[in-house]
Amino acid sequence: MSLPPQCNLFAVRSEDPDFLFAMERKLRTRGFASTWRPSNNWLVAFAPLPGGQLDGEDVRDAGLAFAEGRDEVTGIQTTPSPETFSKISRLADDQPASLFQLAGNFGFLRFRRDGGVTLVRSCSGRVPFYWSSKSGRLVLATRLHFFPQLLPDSFTLDPFTNAVWTNGHCLFPDGRTFLTDVRCVERGGYASFGSTATTPQTGTYWPQMSSGWPNGALADRHARLRELLTNAVRRDLHPEGGNLLTLSGGLDSCCLAVVASRLAKRRIATWSLLPERGLNYETEKTFISPLAELCGFERSWEVSVDLEKRAERLEMAPPIVFQVLHPALCDLPRVNSEWPVRVLIGGEFADEVCGSFCTVPDWMRKASIAQLAQSVARGDSSARDVARWLKHRWLNLTGHPLVPLPLELPSLIRPELRAEYAEWRDREQRRAAGDPGDWRYLRLRLRHEEFPAMNWEACSALGIRRSVPFMDRDVVELAFGCHPFDLIRPGNKKLLKAAMEGHVPPPILHQPHKRDWGLKSRAESLQLPWQIQLPMTLAPIIRPDWLPKPPKIVSYREKSSLTQLVTIDKYLLAVGKHC
Repeated sequence: MSLPPQCNLFAVRSEDPDFLFAMERKLRTRGFASTWRPSNNWLVAFAPLPGGQLDGEDVRDAGLAFAEGRDEVTGIQTTPSPETFSKISRLADDQPASLFQLAGNFGFLRFRRDGGVTLVRSCSGRVPFYWSSKSGRLVLATRLHFFPQLLPDSFTLDPFTNAVWTNGHCLFPDGRTFLTDVRCVERGGYASFGSTATTPQTGTYWPQMSSGWPNGALADRHARLRELLTNAVRRDLHPEGGNLLTLSGGLDSCCLAVVASRLAKRRIATWSLLPERGLNYETEKTFISPLAELCGFERSWEVSVDLEKRAERLEMAPPIVFQVLHPALCDLPRVNSEWPVRVLIGGEFADEVCGSFCTVPDWMRKASIAQLAQSVARGDSSARDVARWLKHRWLNLTGHPLVPLPLELPSLIRPELRAEYAEWRDREQRRAAGDPGDWRYLRLRLRHEEFPAMNWEACSALGIRRSVPFMDRDVVELAFGCHPFDLIRPGNKKLLKAAMEGHVPPPILHQPHKRDWGLKSRAESLQLPWQIQLPMTLAPIIRPDWLPKPPKIVSYREKSSLTQLVTIDKYLLAVGKHC
């Protein structure tokens, strides 16, 4: 059975035919299934993920190369007509900001006859698009690792982006990536290059916000969410198994387990990060064990949250030039060696679209003092919400709205980088203050969240697909069509709970908020040994007095940050392209 077409792409524009010829031979030995010459100066290579199909001649005739969404953008057409792809090309050429007219999540390259090109990233951002212009060449790719792996150029780590990720937040500030001079296209955005241009015109085509709230029945939206999640899971997961769900025991992943096994009729296995044996472990198992009986998991893996060893697990990630922070991604090579994984699925971004602490800033902006008082009187809100309301109103009034960005960088980072980050964060906060639109905080979360890029890089390196149903375009647009009051108060996740009522056992559906098992306070106080001498290539990132030997005892966060930086530096050195 064919799964949705997903493909890694690598493209280079050069006026040197000998370089293109040598590169074409090289690509054929590096796992690329085919190559294409859309014009004399362009070479494009395709590495489809297992189970997908390459673009046909009708797609290439329109000058298109899809990384994802070819099946979605053509809608219900079993055999799309040439006019379908011609329309896509015309929009990409003439009105890229109008690409929202097309259906689904789509990411593609559009090559023009004059040698120009437009990169279009999907609304979900599942497949990233990177670009770089060095040595007279324009290079485009869907994996950051391809740049040092395939090109003869040397690369250095971008100090600012690598420093930002040490805070545990996945974001590419202003499109900057881990590699200097390599940029990433924004989610729901595009970058268009002229025939000889080395810098693009950029913009976004999504999200498109409508004015006002819909008048339709809320129950219809509950049913719609259940339908969208079921369709997304049925589309993404393999019917013969090999589907691995990251199951925390929380509401989001538990609902996905039911959607996948009971509604979409897909077989799944699970990977769970759980506390060490004891009271917290037994509490989490009260949610997971009944679910395993209900859903009939193929297999299950449990990994203990051992903070003393968690930093070292960062080194177990696939050997790529990318900071990989997610524990499941770090453990994925081991699991894949024991049980071949076809698709990794998780409940990420459900907090944002279904109602949680992430919704509070948008809820506060829409709640008048009278509505807040009524909510408190009904018992839907607590007195704490009054304090929150006052805080948010004051922050908005003074031009400092809440933004989903860390306050500062860790103290082990060079002072000038910490100052640069403070200035950048201040600019982003002022930009948010000038945005009067609805769902401002949710849109900021979308703009600054780059965990899809991390997942694509780590999973596709192993030939594994990634499914994030709560970040599908239709699901996010459904959330945008709701009022914040539809998502929270009383309680959280109102949209998801109502959608899954009668399908998920009540004790699981109405469980308390996900607990942190005391990890936060323990991590803040935990001190760990550090024995590794740091490479001097990290000098532009690490404060001078920590080079080459940091203190012998560091905090948990400091050890994690150092391990991240040492690991990505090691892999950049391993591909032989470190300046």
